[in-house]
Amino acid sequence: MRCIQDTMRAAGVFTALERDGLAGDDEVAALPGVVGLRLRIAAGEAGSRCCGSASVALVAAAPTDPSLPGAVVAALDGLAAGSAVAATALDELVGGWIAMPGRDVKVAASADLGHDAVVAVAFDDAAAFLMADHDDRLVVHTTAVLAASPDAAGESAGPPAGWQVVAHQVPSVPLLIAAPHAHDGSCAA
Repeated sequence: MRCIQDTMRAAGVFTALERDGLAGDDEVAALPGVVGLRLRIAAGEAGSRCCGSASVALVAAAPTDPSLPGAVVAALDGLAAGSAVAATALDELVGGWIAMPGRDVKVAASADLGHDAVVAVAFDDAAAFLMADHDDRLVVHTTAVLAASPDAAGESAGPPAGWQVVAHQVPSVPLLIAAPHAHDGSCAA
């Protein structure tokens, strides 16, 4: 049984910024009031995807991130290197493996993660996947969650170069923020 203190979360207002690629430590440290960090990894080519194509994202996030919705925190409780949690829509993955050179991660459970096409992994596993990707086949995005608006440094300044606001002044930030995709004209209509 979990303590009542474990299920209570401090209310807050959060802003999420995202950038293409893996943000360096200095880039994250330069942001004001970072309370959470996430890595979103998708296998495939860096080019745009066709409309309607299915894509599953691996997302690394700490269950201690105060911006995560309470149900996601509960679902990620106990998430550790070597295991993953799939969205309930992907429950057929439970018992299977995410295999990459040098790292195998067992999909141990499924839960409501707030999005149908996400698998939560530990930061250690995400880092191992990215280090093993010598051919740059993985597409990664970094999401930083701030306890304050990036405008706190000055209204006209906006987010730092390379970052875009993907959630502004919200009470919680979903594990996976669905990024808008442009239509690729080469796709069949």
